[in-house]
Amino acid sequence: MRRLMSWKLALLWTLCFGLAHSAMAQRPKRQKLMQNPKRIALVNAGAVDEDLFKKIHAHLESNLEVPVRSLSAPAGPTDDLLVQVRTWKALMTEDDVCFVVLANSARDVREYLLLAPDHRWAMVIANAVVPEDGDQNKYLWRLQRLCMRGVAFLFGMGFSPNARSVNAPCASLAELDMIGTNFDPPSHDKFLEEAMQRGLRPEVKEGPRRRRRKAAKSVPSTTEPSTAE
Repeated sequence: MRRLMSWKLALLWTLCFGLAHSAMAQRPKRQKLMQNPKRIALVNAGAVDEDLFKKIHAHLESNLEVPVRSLSAPAGPTDDLLVQVRTWKALMTEDDVCFVVLANSARDVREYLLLAPDHRWAMVIANAVVPEDGDQNKYLWRLQRLCMRGVAFLFGMGFSPNARSVNAPCASLAELDMIGTNFDPPSHDKFLEEAMQRGLRPEVKEGPRRRRRKAAKSVPSTTEPSTAE
């Protein structure tokens, strides 16, 4: 009887020790995940002033609902943006799933959003979308839309059939001004799925139903960007 009890105690001690050891082994991994969460990097390569950059960063973090790291980088010594992007990419860490850079071009460019999904970067040519009338609000909304679109397309998302979603098709600045500055609910749900597949931890503050109700109450305005339904 005593031998049986001793054997059971030994087995119980072994199981408890094994579970404790396993928990301790997992703790560093969990701590590392909490300390270094995956994120999107937003880079200002001397393209816009600090106040405008902060507003763009806040908009991305609020509407994407995932961590977004902001950093500044100087413009390179060359006018070739594709050469400069190598310098900016060197600022990335293993925790940055992609980066979106705001840059100015010294050359005349037709495209104001450049994408390199295989290399995980998007570039917004900020001085190519400056409104002719100098409207700073319109300029901010254009940059916000382009940064949102850049992330969406880097994550493999297509166009939304909702004409007011930020990832709706548009082929000109006039059409860009007509779309919203955020995702429609189906596109946002799709984005969060893609984000989680890339290791991002969503920080969702509103559920899909609440977002739909909120979007449904929005009214398009001629003075500020509309919210996608």
